[in-house]
Amino acid sequence: MVLLFAVSLFAVTCSDAQVYLKTPPTSPANAKKPPQPNKFEVWVPEDWALVENKRYLYREGYWAFPPTAKSVYIPGRWEKMPQGYYRIPGYWKNPHY
Repeated sequence: MVLLFAVSLFAVTCSDAQVYLKTPPTSPANAKKPPQPNKFEVWVPEDWALVENKRYLYREGYWAFPPTAKSVYIPGRWEKMPQGYYRIPGYWKNPHY
């Protein structure tokens, strides 16, 4: 369901258990969004996961059931710091009522 593959084309530096890249990686051009399987599932977009505090792995987008009916998925993003770029992963957020 979820496909991961290693990204080894980018320079990586480590600092305080955070991995920084000189430039953020680009997603594969062939990434496609399949049809929604049912009206209850929400699209979770592609993301980059930090593995073993060493490298980022690409994760394709997928359909998923939210943790609660009102949960919203907040996509991950690359944050620029003086040391380089690091990933803030996506997460589920429950809005306040």
